[in-house]
Amino acid sequence: MCVWSYEKQIIEQFLSTTIEKKLTETLTKLKNCDPVQLQDLRSGITILKELDRAYYFALSGEKYRRIYFMLADSRERLYKIMIKGRYGSFNPALIEMQTYLGLLLRRNQESAIQEPESIKVSLATLKWKGWIIILLKKILDLDE
Repeated sequence: MCVWSYEKQIIEQFLSTTIEKKLTETLTKLKNCDPVQLQDLRSGITILKELDRAYYFALSGEKYRRIYFMLADSRERLYKIMIKGRYGSFNPALIEMQTYLGLLLRRNQESAIQEPESIKVSLATLKWKGWIIILLKKILDLDE
């Protein structure tokens, strides 16, 4: 259900029914998570934060080295989650991240990222974030 209204009553009804229900379900799932799941959730959230930073730095023209290490850290964390085999054995972000890491590594690490590559990296990080969010839902067992 989407809320496209400025009426206070409609917004309050949406918040009290839909959002509150989802929040309660998520909190219940979190309480029932084992320590491995909680660690995987923390790692997944860290991946999302690193991808946000890589997105920002790519668009702001940061050095290749900085972006490379953010993506490499994210890929390593994702690999550690996926190697356990609890949430499926494959995530397409792993292969795509490796491809982009190879592209970034071939550039002069001390130079600033330029427009064609910066847009490609930024769009790729947004796509990867979507896949990581799906993984977080699997970890919580909230797939709809």
